[in-house]
Amino acid sequence: MHLSVELRSKVPENDLIRRCYDALERWKAHLPPAALITRQLSERTRRFQAVLRQQGDPVHLLLNAIPAACELSIEQCEQLMQAIGECTEELMSVVATYREHAATSISRLLVCSHNGTDRNVRDIAHQWVRCFPEAFIASLIDGIAKGLLSRMQTPYDSDTTFLESLSSLLVGKSISRWDDSTIALFDRELQNVVRRIEEAALSSGTNLRDQGIAIQGLAEIIRRRISEQFEHLVYLVGAKEAQETLSTVGTSTLLTLSGKDRHGDYHGSPRCPFRKSVVSLFAGQREHLEGMLT
Repeated sequence: MHLSVELRSKVPENDLIRRCYDALERWKAHLPPAALITRQLSERTRRFQAVLRQQGDPVHLLLNAIPAACELSIEQCEQLMQAIGECTEELMSVVATYREHAATSISRLLVCSHNGTDRNVRDIAHQWVRCFPEAFIASLIDGIAKGLLSRMQTPYDSDTTFLESLSSLLVGKSISRWDDSTIALFDRELQNVVRRIEEAALSSGTNLRDQGIAIQGLAEIIRRRISEQFEHLVYLVGAKEAQETLSTVGTSTLLTLSGKDRHGDYHGSPRCPFRKSVVSLFAGQREHLEGMLT
C-alpha cells in the first residue's frame, strides 16, 4: 500500500492532521519488518526513517520533523512531496535490495560458471552444478549441500522464487523477513556450503575422464583457487617472488606428474582423474596469472 493512496480523498481542514497521521501509521504497518531498522538506505531516507521511529506529537511530526528530515520547509510543498515519495519508495524496496545482495553473492561466488556475461542468477547456478557429475551428486551425504545442488537444478519460474528457495534452505526464512545481519549470514552459509561441495568434488575418487563438461568445470574451480591464493602471495611477498614461486611449483608439479606417469602410477588410474587437466591447467593458468602482473 502506497502512502499517497491514503491521501487522495478530500477531507475537512480541521481533520487533515489526524487523517494524515492515521494514514502514515497504516502505511508503516504494511512495510517489510526491516524497513524501519535497515541501514541499506540513502542518507536522506535514513533521516526520514529515524523520524518515523519516533513517538510524539503528530503536528510536530508532520509539519516539522518530516520536512526537516528531507531538508525542506513545509512551504516547499511540491519538492517536499517528491522527497517524501522517494523516501517511502526506498523503504518499501528494502526486500528488493536484500534480493539483489543475494543474487550478487551467488554470481560473485560461482565465478567459474558465467565468465562475466550478463545472465540471470538461475543460469549461473545451473551452469555451476554442471561442474559436478551425477554420480558425485548422488553420493553426497551432506544434506544442505545436496539440497543446494538440487535447488540449483530445479527450473524455477523466476530469480525471485529461486532466491527465496535458497534463503529458506540456508538461513531458514524468506527474504521478506531478512534484516541487515542476514546479508552476512546468507553470504557465509552460501560460501561454506559451496566450498564443501567443491572440496568434496576435487578430492573425489570418481574417474572423470569421460565427463567432459564436469572436468572442465572442476578445472575452472582449480584455476579460481590458484588465482585467489596467488593474489594473497603477491600481497605477502611481492610480485616478483610470487611469480618465481608459481614457476617453481608449476615446474615441480609437472615433473612429478610426468615421472609418475612413466611408471604407470597415474596413467588411466581413477586415483588421479585430473592428470591431463592439471597439466594443461598450469600451462594456461601461468599465462593468465603472469598477465595480472603486467
